[in-house]
Formats: sequence, structure tokens, C-alpha cells
Amino acid sequence: MKQAILLCCRWTLMLLVLCAGVPDSMAQETTSQKKFTRQGDFDPGSSTWNGLSGLIALASEQGVRVETPQIWDWRQADIKTPLLIIAPQDEKLNVYPLLQFVKRGGRVLIADDFGAGLPLMRAFDLDGYRSGITKKQWRSQKDIDLHRTYPMMGHEADFLLRQASFLFLNVPQWLSRRSGQSQALLRSRPYNSTLEDFDQGGHILYRSYRGWGVALLVSDPSLFINHMIVYGDNRRFVKNMLRYLTTPLKAKKVVLLWGNFVWHGRPLEQNRDLLLFASSFWEGAVEINKELTSLSALYKAYPPYWPGGAMQSNKANQPLTRSFSRIQSEKQFGLYPYITKGAMLCILVMAWLAWLFFYLPVSRQIGKYDPDAEKELRVIANRFEEQLDNYRGGYISYLWPAILLKEELVAFLAEHFELHEHLRGKDPREWDREVLHHLEERVRRREVDKALLDILPRLHRLIFQIPGRHQWNSLSKKNVTHKELNVFYEEAMFCLETLGLKEQFRQPYVRHTHGHDRR
Repeated sequence: MKQAILLCCRWTLMLLVLCAGVPDSMAQETTSQKKFTRQGDFDPGSSTWNGLSGLIALASEQGVRVETPQIWDWRQADIKTPLLIIAPQDEKLNVYPLLQFVKRGGRVLIADDFGAGLPLMRAFDLDGYRSGITKKQWRSQKDIDLHRTYPMMGHEADFLLRQASFLFLNVPQWLSRRSGQSQALLRSRPYNSTLEDFDQGGHILYRSYRGWGVALLVSDPSLFINHMIVYGDNRRFVKNMLRYLTTPLKAKKVVLLWGNFVWHGRPLEQNRDLLLFASSFWEGAVEINKELTSLSALYKAYPPYWPGGAMQSNKANQPLTRSFSRIQSEKQFGLYPYITKGAMLCILVMAWLAWLFFYLPVSRQIGKYDPDAEKELRVIANRFEEQLDNYRGGYISYLWPAILLKEELVAFLAEHFELHEHLRGKDPREWDREVLHHLEERVRRREVDKALLDILPRLHRLIFQIPGRHQWNSLSKKNVTHKELNVFYEEAMFCLETLGLKEQFRQPYVRHTHGHDRR
């Protein structure tokens, strides 16, 4: 009876332990799952306002496939596959493998959100600061701090900013350079802010070279989300950024790490097959060298000069001619196999050097990257109409599409009348005046059709009714209604139709490196 009671107590205790252990294991599993739960912001699979499906679509248009691993193993990293790191949430990420990846030739974009990615920024000698706004405030109030950007002096013609210097950001943070040679490319100005501590903006885009690679550092990832990518030059900047990262490497794939991702490991040595080949080659060369330095044919042909041979004998003073005659007679074929092996060794060395020359990564100095390698320079009319569709409803008024209409019209006239030589070296802010001035000169010299004389006053009035992008700031904003924009558009179409260029204007064109053909 006593044993039965003890047995029952033992089973009862075991059941209690098991029951207590189930919630524990379930809690651990839940914690583990929560650790890798992806947030809604910056979700590449989301088509909502805060998702990145627009970014994925733009990459697909350029033939670039985007992988979005949840856990990144640096051993899988390939310097020929760029990395996009958007809104990292883990402040304890190890920056060493990232730096190693870039130094070996990798190309990376890092876009920080609310300072969680500052450790990655500091790895490239940058620091960040922002206005006094909390994440809770940002989530509860939309469009609270809208900024637009302008290029830094000396970088107006940079490949990244080609027709893409006027970005719109929402609640951006600013970046400052602590040390090093990182280049500041863009600075922001406030456009519409409700913050009490109103500031004047700061640097939002840096480029940092490390070793063979380069990193682009953006202070705010909001320009990539679906709601913001449609405004200003954001879409064009994303296209330029993807080309900038992939074209030099001829990459067809990028890896996107976003939100609560984690990574581990370290990048493996690149070109492992090259290192294996070099090791095998060296071992083979050592073996051939041993064979060449212990040839019996050399011992027989040159006994006076061979260590351990006849050098110590009485034949030590025999003339060299006698040894040479022996080679010419019965020993003349003795060295041929070894000469053949030596020739093969030389050929192998030359092949190895050639392989090294073509296989090893070359310098990634992007300053030498030729922008003319990109064929598509701009899309006339389509770019304006694309923006017009996005601005229906007057989110930021219709001033920006009006500015685009003016820029595309001036660019088209400069292209058609071959005025590029006159614009070279001029301030882009004065291009409209320069184009009108040279058109007036051609009319005065009667070098163009009389139709241009008829529409020149209307063209002059239209161009100066619309401000330039450099004139649009927080102190001189001008609201353009949809009706006013239609008037501008109809006026531009009338001028082009008078010149017989309306249909030509509405077609996208590609400018070739050697000429200005339009197709």
C-alpha cells in the first residue's frame, strides 16, 4: 500500500513538471518567433503606403531580382551582389563583417530610421541627429515634417543625382561627418513642418569609399516607401541608385535586409577557386623545380659543375667544350623532356598571370564611372505625366509637375535646336534664359523657321511663369492648381504644335554618345 502511494505521488509530480514545462517551451517558442517578427513598415511584400513594393517593382523593371532574407549569413555574401539595408532595428549588429564586405569590393546602401541604424553609420565615420520628434508622434500624425533636398556644390552632375536631386522626405534625420573622406551629396530644407523646434535641415546623403567598395548612406528611408516614392525625384533617384550599385558589377540580383533582420558569421575569402588554383599551381611549380634541379641528364652533361659528382675528381679541370660535345653526341636527347617541362611551366605561369589580370576585381572608383554608359538620359513627357498622375488630389500642390513640364520643355528645345554646346559649363538654373536667348539670336539672324518668331513671346511668358526648382523653398512657395497646370500644359503643346514638334516631344528619346539622334 505504501509503495502504491509513493508511486502515485511520483507520477503526480512528473505530471506537474510536464504541465509546468509546456508553457515554458511555448513561451520560448513564442519569444523566438517574436524575435524575428517582421514589422509592417518597409515590408517589401506590402503594397500599403508604408511598404516597399514600389521599390521592388522598379528593380524588376531594370532586370534586377531582389532577395529578402530574414536571417543573413555573411558566408553567403558575394561582392558581386549589392546589399540594401533599410531601416535596421537591431542596434547591436556587428559592423565588422559589413566593413569587410565593403573593403573587398562590395556595394551597399544603408538607410537609417529613427537612429536605430546609427552604429552602422558610425562604422563609416558618420553620426546622426534629428529634430525632437518621437516615433510615437510620427505614427500618430502624418506629414508632420516634410522636407525636400538640393545637391551640394560640386555634385550637381553626379550620376546618383542626375535628374534626381529634388527628393521629398518625411521626418528625416540628418547626418554629419565625424572624420574620414565621406562625400556629402544632398542637403535638405524644410517644406512643411509642424514641429515646434523648427530647424533648417541638414545633410541626408553621403557616399563613403572603403577599400575596393563603396557605401551609400541615407538618413531617412521614407523616400523608398510606396507613399513617398511617387513624389519629386524620389522614383528617379531609386532608379539611379539601383544602376549605381548594380551596373559596375553587372549584377542581376540585390539582397534587401530590412526591419528586424539579424546577421551572423563573417564574409568568406572571395575568389576561393582562384586561391585554390594558386595553391595547386605553387605546389606543382615546387615539384617541377625539384625535378629540374635533380636531373640525371645535367649530372651526366656537366659533371665538373654538379655538386657531389665529378667535381671532386681528377676531371674537375676538364674544359667545358668537352661536356658540350657530349651533349651534342650521345646525350643530346637527355635534356629534351626537362626542357619541355620547363616550357610548360613558363606557359602555365603566363596563363596564370593572364587569369589574374582578367579575373581579379578591378578598382571600383566610381568617380571614373562614365555616365554616358547609361543610354537612357531622361524620358520626356512620360516623366511629367507620371508625376501628374501621382499629384492628383493636390498632396503637395501641382507646382512640382509644373516645374517638371518646364524642365522637360527647355531640355527638348535645347536638344532639337542643338544648343548643348552653349549650355555646357553654364549654371543649370540659367538654362531656360540661355535657351531663350539663343533662340532669339537665331530668329534675329533668320536661321530658323518663321514659326518660331510667332510663338517666341508666348514661350518666353510660359517659361518665366513657372519657377525653377531652386526657387521653390519654404519662403517662396507658390501653389499651382490643377486648372493652372492644364493652362501651362496647353500653352506648351500649342507652341510645340506650331513648330511641328508636338508628337516628337511626347515620345521618349535616347541620346547616343556620338550624336544627338532621337528615336
